[in-house]
Amino acid sequence: MAGSQDIVGQLGLSTKARVSFMGRATSVPDLCEDAERLAAGLVERKGSEEGQVTIFMPNCPLAITALLACLAAGYAPRLLDPRAALNDLKPQFADIEEGDLILTVDLSAVQDRLLSVLPEGRQPEVAVARFASQMPFFQRILAPYLRGGTFSRVPAHSAFYRLDKLMGKSGQMTPALSSESEIVVSSGACSLSALVEEAGAQAQSRKGQCWLLDQPLTRRDSLIAVLAAMRKGAELVLSPRLDEDSLKKVEAAAKADLRVPGTRT
Repeated sequence: MAGSQDIVGQLGLSTKARVSFMGRATSVPDLCEDAERLAAGLVERKGSEEGQVTIFMPNCPLAITALLACLAAGYAPRLLDPRAALNDLKPQFADIEEGDLILTVDLSAVQDRLLSVLPEGRQPEVAVARFASQMPFFQRILAPYLRGGTFSRVPAHSAFYRLDKLMGKSGQMTPALSSESEIVVSSGACSLSALVEEAGAQAQSRKGQCWLLDQPLTRRDSLIAVLAAMRKGAELVLSPRLDEDSLKKVEAAAKADLRVPGTRT
C-alpha cells in the first residue's frame, strides 16, 4: 500500500467522490490534501512526542481528514464518539498520558464532555479544529457570534491549541500508508488493509451515487462504508450527530438575516 502515490492513489479512492456535510460538499482530493498537510505536522510532532492519538469528533469531514492524516503519519488512531455515555467514555480515557494527543473540535458540547472525562493530574495535548470551517459560507461567517452557545474558545491552557498550528505544507511529505496500519474503533483494533478490502467489495456491490451515513464513525462498518463510497466515486452524506441544542443553533445560523438594518435589499 505504501509508495510514491498520494492518499487518493494509495487507497484507490475516486477523484469524483465527495463528502457532503450540512449543505457543503468537499471533494475527496481536497479532503485528502488537507489530510496530507496535517500528516506532515503530525510526523514533525512525532519526532519528539510518540504518544497515542485520539480523535474525539462528531461525524464530520474533519474527522475523516484527521483519521487519514494519522494513518499517513504512522499512527494507529483511536476513534471515540463524543455522544457515547460518560460511563463508557471515562474508561477509554483512563490510560491517557501527557505525551498523548487528542484531536477535537470547538463545539461547546464536545469540549464539555472531553473536560469531564479527562483524568485529573494528566494533561495530554489537545488540538482543537474549527468546526465552522466545514460549514457553508453564511453559517461560517456567523460562527463567531454563536460562541456563547454552540462554539467555544480554546481553553486558556498551554496544552490546548488550534489544530491549524499542526498543519504542514502541501507536498511536504509522501504519505506511507501501511497494510499493517491499525485503527482502534468501538469494537477493538482493525487493520486498514482489511477495511480497504471489504470497502472495495462493497463499492462494487452497492448501487446508488448518494450514500447517507448516520451512525458514528467509531464503528467498523461505518469506516468500511466511508471508504467504499470514496472508492466508488459516490457522494457521502454525513449526518452530524450533534446534540440537539448544538444542532438547533448551527441550523439557525443558516436562516439568520444577514442584512444590515436600514439598508435596502
